[in-house]
Amino acid sequence: MTDGTSADDDLEPPDGGDNEVATLSLSVPSMDCPSCAGKVESSVSDLDGVTDIDPRTTSGTLVVGYDADQTGSAAIRDAVAAAGYEIEDGDEPHDPTAIWRSSRAIRTAVGAAFLLIGVALEWVVPELNPTLTTVLGAEIGVDWVAYVVAAAVPGTTILRNGYYSARNLSLDIDLLMTGGILGALAVNLPFEAATLAVLFSIAELLEAYSMDRARGSLRELMALSPETATVRRNGEEAVVAAETVEVGDRVIVRPGEKIPVDGVIREGDSAIDESPITGESVPADKGPGDEVYAGSLTEAGYVEIEATAAATDSTIARVIDLVEAAEGEQTETEQFVDRFAAVYTPIIVVAALATMTVPPLVVGGPFTEWFVRGLTLLVIACPCAFVISTPVSVVSGLTSAARNGVLIKGGPHLEALGEIDAVALDKTGTITTGQPGVTDVIPLNGNSERDVLAWSSPLEPRTPPP
Repeated sequence: MTDGTSADDDLEPPDGGDNEVATLSLSVPSMDCPSCAGKVESSVSDLDGVTDIDPRTTSGTLVVGYDADQTGSAAIRDAVAAAGYEIEDGDEPHDPTAIWRSSRAIRTAVGAAFLLIGVALEWVVPELNPTLTTVLGAEIGVDWVAYVVAAAVPGTTILRNGYYSARNLSLDIDLLMTGGILGALAVNLPFEAATLAVLFSIAELLEAYSMDRARGSLRELMALSPETATVRRNGEEAVVAAETVEVGDRVIVRPGEKIPVDGVIREGDSAIDESPITGESVPADKGPGDEVYAGSLTEAGYVEIEATAAATDSTIARVIDLVEAAEGEQTETEQFVDRFAAVYTPIIVVAALATMTVPPLVVGGPFTEWFVRGLTLLVIACPCAFVISTPVSVVSGLTSAARNGVLIKGGPHLEALGEIDAVALDKTGTITTGQPGVTDVIPLNGNSERDVLAWSSPLEPRTPPP
């Protein structure tokens, strides 16, 4: 049984069933990297009765299998929230520009403005930068206040994520950046703290935008199937949501409309474009008794279809499920990157700490200077972008191929295509549009290209040549 993102109640096993496994699918768009997935998985796995956890970072979806007798969907949602991630309603319309109008984007813009104000006061117009007070020998000016505000406003999200990382014992970029910001403020380096907070927030926004674009190809795949269907019930036509169509319903599809469900034509005939499903570019003539698929387009003719499957069980729905599930099958490159990051990140942390402490203690170097160098190493060498690049590329390739009628069942198979030297295709239309066109004119027997075109063009409309 399945509990979708919009369901809030626990799924109960049927009477007489023991240890019935329910499935909960949640939309967690901010879970967009392996580190994020690790924190969510660690939090949810602590619950009793959880049998399977499948965090799909590239689609922002968490699929959890659980024993409905031991835990419920509310407890799972609370565990996700305890890891620091918000759950969204998967039915909400997607706005591709929302990331730039989000609260984090606004806070980042405010932080950047105060950072620029601080820089201007310190270096451009120092006469407008009076000393306000002195604390422990350090002068506090207006620029200092601007820098602290610049670090605090966008830094709240970073510190919050860093707290959840520490709580889940996850050594990730959020924890490292939290340590960097707090460390810089602790040694009275407000400019460095502000710069780190603002630049990292900008990088996070760009990363979220890139991930959203990758997810966009999957949303386009989902949009192939229409949301509504016209059905005839008790002799009357009604427009209903496609997911409410039941097996046996008579669905009416007029010319130019998409077919909402899999079924069999019972009345009428039409040329049907099935390229989104089969990849065949030439429309197929269909009549009574022929099968049709959801997502196909009727180009001409009125047809009535008897539904043979619910919208959630249609061919296009199964293709989408396969593409989403394919995320869990890591490519060799992804596996290598994860293994590399697991070893590389602790080494960088140790190297950064050594850079901060060893020179001042051993050779008597200035602590502040070496502390800044250690922070710099920590920020520059973090492998977060390196880790996320591969899964984003894989999901973009899988969904783009599926949208064009090619189903690749997992990242490893997509990666294997890179080793292919030759491809054999069986017929025209597989990779062509199915619409012939003139590419070259080769005149023979002393005729010119102009002569050939002059005589051939009147033949097309079947009119006598001039």
